[in-house]
Amino acid sequence: MKLTIGNKIKSLRKKHNLTQEQLAEHLGISFQSISKWENNIALPDITFVPSIAAFFEVSIDELFNYDLKEINYKVESIRDEAYKYRRKEDFVKAKEILIEGLKSYPNNELLLNN
Repeated sequence: MKLTIGNKIKSLRKKHNLTQEQLAEHLGISFQSISKWENNIALPDITFVPSIAAFFEVSIDELFNYDLKEINYKVESIRDEAYKYRRKEDFVKAKEILIEGLKSYPNNELLLNN
């Protein structure tokens, strides 16, 4: 999963018509910190995550662009694609698809069990 919290913060900040300075003032930090987050140079300290989410009235999952339904859909699609090859008894290709899926979703039980 690629972390894009900086992009999300920038998007939410602009959506709320805020400057980096205004957001920084609310969080009690420098605007340079906000700039570093938004340019993906640095990540916010974990202690700021709940405050950022609360300020923008979003869940922490949304702040991290984490959508469990979307992930489950993608994992099931990978499983279904591998199953097509298992039915054809092309177990090597099925295994390749599952291994490739595990690169994006490591330790996913559905992929591991298949």
